[in-house]
This record gives sequence, structure tokens and C-alpha cells, in this order.
Amino acid sequence: MNEKNGYFELGDLFYRVISKYMASERIPKDFGVKQKLYPSEIHMIHAIGKNSGINVTDLAAYLGITKGAVPKMVSKLKAKRLVESFRSSENRKEVYLRLTDEGRKAQRGYLQYHRDRNAYLKKFYNKLSGDDVELIKKVLNEMERFADRILEG
Repeated sequence: MNEKNGYFELGDLFYRVISKYMASERIPKDFGVKQKLYPSEIHMIHAIGKNSGINVTDLAAYLGITKGAVPKMVSKLKAKRLVESFRSSENRKEVYLRLTDEGRKAQRGYLQYHRDRNAYLKKFYNKLSGDDVELIKKVLNEMERFADRILEG
């Protein structure tokens, strides 16, 4: 592919999509609990809900963030009474996490939000052939590898 057949156009489109996505990550949303939650907060709530009893190290790995970022976010979520920490009787040193009732309510709101939001995309995806889906996966996997290379320096 060269400049004449869309190389730069694809790059510009990709940049616009990423920029809009990043802007959306700064907007808190209503997930059915008392306060609006930022995407980073609800993603952590969802991860804890899917992996109740997860520890900080495993949660960081699951979310692809640093271990140092987890306690800060957990503190915010604990203050909002969405997450609680506990220690097991087998390992008193390790801190584990689980959702409170309000946290589970937020997670249900998050799942409903995704069902509603993804209805539009499902209509589009259903029109794709198997080859189209494989090509999109190939492109996205390559973009992920490219992003990993950039992050590695």
C-alpha cells in the first residue's frame, strides 16, 4: 500500500478513532449506582466481579496496568463502597478484592450498558463474512503488536 491508495488515509482514520476513544475514557457514565463512574473505574469493577477474590498483582496483569495503579483505584472504589478488600486465612499477607452489593449493581449496569451500546455494532458485524472478520482480527492484532513496540520504546 502506498500514499496514493490510502496508506495515510488509513493512518489518519485510525488516529481519529483512537483520539475519540481516549476522549470517551475521560467521561464518567451512569451505571445505575449513586455516582457516575469513569471507564477506568467500571473496568476495574467488572474485572473484580469476574474474578472475585483476585489479588492486586493478578488484577494489574488482567487489566494490563501497573501494579502501582491498582491500589490507588481500589482506594477510590472502596471510598465509593463498590469494592472491599479482605485477607484469606491461608495467606494473611496477600490482599484480595471483591465487589460489594453496590459494586455488583454497578457491574450489572455496565453489562447492560454494553448490551445497549453494542446493538449497533452487532448489526454491522452480522453483515460481515467470515473472511471480513478474519481480516479485521488480523489488522487489529497487528495494530496491537505495533502499539506494544511503541510502548517498549
